[in-house]
Amino acid sequence: MAISEFNRNGDEDRSGDIMTIEYDNYPDNKYIPLHNIGDNELFYASVHGVSDWGYCGMYCIFKTADGKYVEQQIKLKFDAYGTSSMMINPVMNRNFPDGFIDETCIVDVPDSGGGYGSTNVFISKGNKLYYYSRAATGDIKLQEYYTFESDIVAMDDQHYQNRMMCVGLEKGEVYFMDITDAAIGGQSEKLLHKVSKPIGKIKQIIFKKGNFAM
Repeated sequence: MAISEFNRNGDEDRSGDIMTIEYDNYPDNKYIPLHNIGDNELFYASVHGVSDWGYCGMYCIFKTADGKYVEQQIKLKFDAYGTSSMMINPVMNRNFPDGFIDETCIVDVPDSGGGYGSTNVFISKGNKLYYYSRAATGDIKLQEYYTFESDIVAMDDQHYQNRMMCVGLEKGEVYFMDITDAAIGGQSEKLLHKVSKPIGKIKQIIFKKGNFAM
């Protein structure tokens, strides 16, 4: 389901209709229709690259009926002068390597919403953090980014700028990681800061950039 919150005239009480993301012209039968996923299961979904004029990318991971995990990317555009219609453009559909994704994996797709941006997808598997480019064509090529002291249980990238990621571990440790291209390429340190003492059982992380100017 989708809803547009665009308010052309600044009317705070008006919002768009809730809509199903209906589209019947996918380029081949590999795509899973978002308005009817059939026997497949949605494992993860997020949006990125949101603009003031309604554009956004939608990133999904599905578990197919035969147990494979599939990445699917589409572009959505809401009508900038209304709130009840949208255009859909399929972008990419490809399989993850067999056996990599399982129910314990955590996924983070930086939103790159007008900030410095990132085209990488980050996926945890046990105590390791992996990444790959969602923009690169061809097969998904997962690269190991960092190995932690215990399993990853939560993570979130820095809102808007997407330069950092906060990672929470099973034993209560919290890490702040540099996820810029410079860090990925080895030109800067990946680990920025580790909280000195475990903080307890971590359920969720929301990473928002603060402004400390007085």
